[in-house]
Amino acid sequence: MVDTLHDYVANYIYTTIGMEDLAKKSETDLMLPRYQRPKGKWTEEQRLLLSLSVFLDLPSGYICWKETDDASMLIDGRQRREAIRMMLNPLSFAKTIEKATKSVKLEDGDNAKEWDARIFTFAKDWLKSYDEQGFISTYSDMSAYPDKDALKDECQLRGLDVGGSREELEKRLAKSDMETGLGLDKKYQDSLNPLVKFATAVRREQGTIQAGFKQIYGKNTKELRELWGLDEAGPSDGDNRPKFWKWEENRNGDFRWVFDPEIFSSDLAEFFVFAGHAETRCKDSKELVNWLGGKYNAILTGPHNDIVKLTEKWIGETWKTDAHEEVVGTFLPLRSKISKTNIGLCKLTEACTITEAMKVFQLINSAGVQLSEIEVMASWPDWGFAFVYDINNPADQDVRETVEKMYEGKKSMPTVNLDKISKWDIAATVTARLGHTVIWGN
Repeated sequence: MVDTLHDYVANYIYTTIGMEDLAKKSETDLMLPRYQRPKGKWTEEQRLLLSLSVFLDLPSGYICWKETDDASMLIDGRQRREAIRMMLNPLSFAKTIEKATKSVKLEDGDNAKEWDARIFTFAKDWLKSYDEQGFISTYSDMSAYPDKDALKDECQLRGLDVGGSREELEKRLAKSDMETGLGLDKKYQDSLNPLVKFATAVRREQGTIQAGFKQIYGKNTKELRELWGLDEAGPSDGDNRPKFWKWEENRNGDFRWVFDPEIFSSDLAEFFVFAGHAETRCKDSKELVNWLGGKYNAILTGPHNDIVKLTEKWIGETWKTDAHEEVVGTFLPLRSKISKTNIGLCKLTEACTITEAMKVFQLINSAGVQLSEIEVMASWPDWGFAFVYDINNPADQDVRETVEKMYEGKKSMPTVNLDKISKWDIAATVTARLGHTVIWGN
């Protein structure tokens, strides 16, 4: 009996991992399968729902990886990891909130326009889709409602009957949540208000999130371009200029420097890590510019280098300084919540077989999209990472061309090194390499 239990535990290890720790794992630390399901990409709505699960303290699901002596392979959880990375990037997070709630409608059928209406209605519609037991669990939590009197007080606030047992009170409150969404208004509004404040801070009075972000950070004048270390003649080989300035062609065929808000937001997120997420340091625009100067030495070594002047001309206007501090001040609490949240992790050890793994996925991911046997094989080390051919032992031209065609144009798949062809690649292209007449006849 002990040996059997030991074998079971050795095959599957259930634990948790911090969301930020998962996001930080590179594709080298946690390798992706060569094959990715074509329709596996999450929508913006699904990404925001994962965010809501964090801020409403609801379960955030599981990921699963396979461990070997050499590396770990992410079997299931790529989209969760990408969604978490999105949440740790200020502009990406704000744009997800914007896109996911764009079509939210109020009860009268009109589109919700204000951020609180958009976010609260989106959350309420999602929460109302939970079954009754999911709502009951909120009120059976003894830390939130330690005694029956606390439940009676909640019922009284809503004008509900206060009679009956604790179980009856729990069901009554759960039904009220499901039918009216008052649970969101009463219990969750404070949890979601930080999202409202953050989206408001980024968009400002502009029409879109991106326009608001560019208004704060994307000022583009000849003097500023010089201070950033940009050459008006365009980039040159080896210049370590700020990557958030791109040399692009306009409609008239002329080239010019254009601010890239996505890249700048990634740098901003990186700066927050450097500053230890300390609010005072993260809000300090001079420290930000100094840090950018350390990352992109063209700022410091160019003929017009002047950190003080760059800070003043770029973000020194009072309204811009205030806007930057508001973005930082509303984003950092969200980031802190995400970094303190864990997600479920199922580690499959080397002893675990593909058959056993399929059952694990069924158990931990019953509500999600199940992996097929083919997808599991693609990510399994013995198939997806067992390379039959490499640069020293190249495949026949027929094999190489067929494998290359399989991956060609598959945007959902990572870049594949076709100098290495795995056992799975060969198996997946067998029918393509066989003449149709062999299979179907003339």
